[in-house]
Amino acid sequence: MREWLINDRDAWKADSPPANGNLLTILPDSRIRITNATWRDSLLTLELDIKVSEQPYEVQAFYAGSKTKRDDIVKAAPSLQLEIPAEVESIYLFIIDTFGEVLVEHHLPRSEAKLTTSVVSISNEERVTAELRSGENEFVEFKPFVEAKDQTKEAELVKTVVAFSNTQGGRLYVGVDDNGVPQGLSELKKMTKRTEDNVEIHLKSAIDRLHHLLRTNIKLIPQYDVEVHDKEGRPVIIVNVKRGDHPPYATAQNEYFVRHGSSSMRPEPDELRRLLSRESSYVVSWTL
Repeated sequence: MREWLINDRDAWKADSPPANGNLLTILPDSRIRITNATWRDSLLTLELDIKVSEQPYEVQAFYAGSKTKRDDIVKAAPSLQLEIPAEVESIYLFIIDTFGEVLVEHHLPRSEAKLTTSVVSISNEERVTAELRSGENEFVEFKPFVEAKDQTKEAELVKTVVAFSNTQGGRLYVGVDDNGVPQGLSELKKMTKRTEDNVEIHLKSAIDRLHHLLRTNIKLIPQYDVEVHDKEGRPVIIVNVKRGDHPPYATAQNEYFVRHGSSSMRPEPDELRRLLSRESSYVVSWTL
């Protein structure tokens, strides 16, 4: 459960925080979970374990690759069945509580070899392959390698990470074209402006630049990590952006963005109000 154990979120940085000397036990949120998710043909069957039923929960399913139906949003129940459009390549599942907090999230890519997929059996490699094949959506963005100090293209990277942080999170693929095809080492060299053939040197230079870009151009610093995948000898940098705990996030120019489909857009006034209410919904308590 996301809960503040002291009144001041920064108090732990002090020499003697209020909870100093206390033994604290922090448990993961276990109010609700997905025990099974089976996707067969055009039907998704979900089984949920609801341990705390006093409050309502919402199940949100977003369909990547669909042009006929973008999502389903339903009230949580022990068993659910959702009709899936035939063209969907992958499904993003979220369970939301009454405060808008994400309690559960899973990603189900369609497997060409096996149409029945359990959420616990999906490897990261399968996820990357599915997302590159499926194209951009609410949770996936493709960007080419960007030359350092190309302010216009670097601003697009920042904008995407801000939008992911303010919405449900997402994955920014750097080093692929608009169709999800990796560009390769030659384009990576253009980004780093180095002449070495050692791909590790170029990747380190590119990742260092990304870290600097995101940490100096976004308020507050977003929650993210960076990984590298090699697709047939062509490196791809993936920025895994988490849904931020302290919205709204903004660019250095105080611009806010949220994710709408495959686009990062400025929020409507009601969306901005929801972002602000998310920040104020944290529970604060003393541990004595």
